Amino acid sequence: MNTPEKNPDLLIQLMRDWSLKLNPQSATLEDLLYNVVGDYMANLMSQGNIPQQSLDQLEQDLKEEVLEIYKKMSYGSLNFREFITSKQKKG
Repeated sequence: MNTPEKNPDLLIQLMRDWSLKLNPQSATLEDLLYNVVGDYMANLMSQGNIPQQSLDQLEQDLKEEVLEIYKKMSYGSLNFREFITSKQKKG
């Protein structure tokens, strides 16, 4: 299936941005995935049309990619809360 080419730099930037915005006391990994994937898909849609039949697959692919980025970025953190807190301390 042909999907629009993903921009990993934008995904990483969105991860960083949302890591700073989320409340570490109440946010979950699912919140991070939802926000990053939503913003990325909105960016793609602003650049052009994504066929309706491709949206679900694209969303799933992006969730998997964002989860992989999270795993790499959170290496050394014990849990999601610690990851978010450490990112916010670094600024």
